[in-house]
Amino acid sequence: MSNGAASVHVSPITAEVELSHHMLPANRQGTICALVRLVGKNTAERQSERLPLNVHMVLDRSGSMAGRPLEQVKDSAQFLIGQLGARGFFVGYGVRQ
Repeated sequence: MSNGAASVHVSPITAEVELSHHMLPANRQGTICALVRLVGKNTAERQSERLPLNVHMVLDRSGSMAGRPLEQVKDSAQFLIGQLGARGFFVGYGVRQ
């Protein structure tokens, strides 16, 4: 039974989203790119070690990604790998050596 008190859950993570466009033309297909930042809040209960994390990355290497877009994707993947460090486990599919 409820005592009438509201339960409030405060997430330790916030999401910030930045869009490449604020609108699309009516009745036409379009593309909007989104940059999503996950930001952890500092809490007194924060653990000294990061909890295990399972991350999957899929990198599009098609012709439309040639040049700067592919370089940005590769830089982002390297940054993520650097952040995870030794705690990360990585599998490459279709990787050319």
